[in-house]
Amino acid sequence: MANGGTLFLDEIGELPLHVQVKFLQFLQEKTFLPIGATKQETANVRIIAATNRNLTEEVENGNFRADLYYRLNVLPLRVPTLRERKEDIIGLTQFYLNKSNEQHNRTCRLSKEVLKKLQEYDWPGNIRELENLMERFVLIAPDEQIEVTDLPSHLNVKKDDKFNFDYFEFGGSITNYLEEIERDVITKAYQQYETTRETAKKLGITQSLLMRRIKKYNIKK
Repeated sequence: MANGGTLFLDEIGELPLHVQVKFLQFLQEKTFLPIGATKQETANVRIIAATNRNLTEEVENGNFRADLYYRLNVLPLRVPTLRERKEDIIGLTQFYLNKSNEQHNRTCRLSKEVLKKLQEYDWPGNIRELENLMERFVLIAPDEQIEVTDLPSHLNVKKDDKFNFDYFEFGGSITNYLEEIERDVITKAYQQYETTRETAKKLGITQSLLMRRIKKYNIKK
C-alpha cells in the first residue's frame, strides 16, 4: 500500500529481534514475502521510524540490531518532550480541548488557575496524556468552566513546606523514604536526558552507579 510513498513505523524499538532481521532484509533488497504468499514482492518506500526508546542503549543491551539501527539512522530527528517546550502547552491544550468540544458537542473552557497547573506539570505521557486529559474534562466536567477541583489528584498537588509524617504513620522507614526520593529523582532525570552517561553526569554520580540504581528500581525509559 505504501509503494511509491512513505511508510511510517511508530515505536520501532518494540520490534522483536526475529522481525528486525526480516525488516532489515526488506530495507536492503526492497523485497518482502506477504503472509500466506509463496512469491516475493517488491516495494519502493521512504521509511520514517519513531521511538521513545534510546536505540543506542538498546543496541548495547542486545535488544536492537546494530545493523538495522545504522541502516535506519540516516537523518535522525529528535522531538523535544512536552516538558522541554512549556511554551507549547497552552496552544496544544486549546487545540485538543476544541477538538473534544466539537466531538462531544460541548463548550468547555479552562480557568487561568487550571492553565497554570498544566504548565507546571511535567507531562511524562507527553502529547497523548494532554489530549486524553482534555477529552476527560469534556466528558465528565459538570460545568462548562473547568476549575482546579476538576483536575486529577496528581495534577492538583498543593505545595507545602511542612514535612508530611503520614508516610511513617503507616509503617514506613527513613531508608525506604529516601529510596522513594532517589527513585523519583533518577526516573525524572533518566526521562529527560538522552543517554545514561549524560544522566549520570547531571546527577553527579558514575554511570555504573546509575545503571545499578536503574536495575534496582526497574526504571524504564
